[in-house]
Amino acid sequence: MPGDEIRWLRTAAQEAVNHVDRYCREVKDNIGLQLSGQCDEVSSWEERLYEEENTMKRGSEEAYESLRLARLRYNELFPEFMLDSGNQAFDKAIEVINKFSMDTLKWLRDSQENVDKWTENAEDKHADWCENVNDWY
Repeated sequence: MPGDEIRWLRTAAQEAVNHVDRYCREVKDNIGLQLSGQCDEVSSWEERLYEEENTMKRGSEEAYESLRLARLRYNELFPEFMLDSGNQAFDKAIEVINKFSMDTLKWLRDSQENVDKWTENAEDKHADWCENVNDWY
């Protein structure tokens, strides 16, 4: 049943893309919630961003592995079609995963820059506050 196998493999490739998409959205949602928190939590954000980046990378690695296994199975079943649209579908899925990964990494780096700015701003305000307190005495 070559048609069934091709459908199964295309479904596996789509599931891998969906898997990465879900990880990326999860990471963005988690960071969004963190960024809406209180200023005193800024010190833990860098660690959280690092954890989220690792979560996203794990999701990408799992999706790549799913695609790799699906492509191997596809090529075992249909060696005569190694350069056909089935393999092009796998290439497209990998391209989509790469785009999601790069977009999310950029977003995480931008978030880190914001955290750094906010930390610097909070430190400046704290220093100003300390100066004002010293002036009162």
